Amino acid sequence: MTHEGSLKLLDTQTAALAGCAVLLTVVVVIAGKVIALGIALRRTRGPDRPEIIRALRDLFDRRR
Repeated sequence: MTHEGSLKLLDTQTAALAGCAVLLTVVVVIAGKVIALGIALRRTRGPDRPEIIRALRDLFDRRR
């Protein structure tokens, strides 16, 4: 493999690693939001509870 070929491979690997890092960040942020809503739902009683359920539905609504 030439020096030029190894640089292209390194650039491809770096781009793949950066893409995985972005994807992992998105997954962690979404998981954090779901956990926070779950905790809020567990602690909430009364008229505020439907608002949290609506927020969860909006989070997972695929029509938007």
